Amino acid sequence: MAERRAAREADGSSAPWTAVAPGVRLGGRLEESLGSKATAAAYRAAAGQLRQTIRRCTGRREAAVRGYPAHTQYSQHANVLAVLSDVSTGAEARDLVSRVIADTTLTQCSYYFRHYLNAAVNRAGEGDRYLDLLGEWRPCSGAADHVCGTLRRAGRFVAVRLPRVSASPNFEIFRTVLGIDTAAPGFGRVRIRPFLGTLERVSGSIPIRTAVSVRLERAGPG
Repeated sequence: MAERRAAREADGSSAPWTAVAPGVRLGGRLEESLGSKATAAAYRAAAGQLRQTIRRCTGRREAAVRGYPAHTQYSQHANVLAVLSDVSTGAEARDLVSRVIADTTLTQCSYYFRHYLNAAVNRAGEGDRYLDLLGEWRPCSGAADHVCGTLRRAGRFVAVRLPRVSASPNFEIFRTVLGIDTAAPGFGRVRIRPFLGTLERVSGSIPIRTAVSVRLERAGPG
């Protein structure tokens, strides 16, 4: 898979830092919520060390993250995970996400890894781009183990069956477009941060403990 090739060097070594860092960051939050203060502190310290290591992998290619510090291989994967692990935040993250989307010379994310690209777009505050990134997904009836859709190939649409790991738009639409996301473990608090893109109106709900519903309509331009 493209993401495996992008993370592995010719000598067989791998660059695990960006892949591990988001999980370590979230692990600290999980341990904190469970009352494991010492473990949470250890996770936070490890996450800080990982961020420093990833920073050292930044190359001259407009401050993009390389796949491995001794080489010049660049991919969407490493840079997307840098955003998800808070190596890049704020205006820097927004700029990085924009360049990662636009630069077709980077090793591109597969359908499976596009979930992480879309999550980084949301996290960086660039969610209005999300719908434009879904050009290759088209809804149709599905099956138990696969998502049926159409993909644009050679200028035409063809029917395909995508593996379940490529079905992330099924929940990303709610999290990004409607903006319904958890702000505390177990949806103890809910954050609403919608990105309508070019849509004029959206509505939908997620059944959590009770239905969380969003209905929005653009009142004016912009």
